Amino acid sequence: MPIKILFAPNHPKPILDVALALKPPGFDLMIHDNGTPEYYRAAAEAEYYLGATRSLTLHNAIAQLAQYQQNSERAGQRLANELLYARSAGR
Repeated sequence: MPIKILFAPNHPKPILDVALALKPPGFDLMIHDNGTPEYYRAAAEAEYYLGATRSLTLHNAIAQLAQYQQNSERAGQRLANELLYARSAGR
């Protein structure tokens, strides 16, 4: 089974082409915009996260964490990590 990487946010095609070309064999990139339902579903499956959290506000992250933590402990852990990053960055 491939190792899944959540890549967010979505980028223009030339950047995605580079990211896909650099992806190691045996890995899958799941590309989603931050804060979307697809993003949180992918977070529940992903082993790694590659991307920026700057578009997530602390308030939205907390609200989404509460909702998705009920559905998936793994997604909740990833969101908690993002929340900690956002808080340390002063967002």
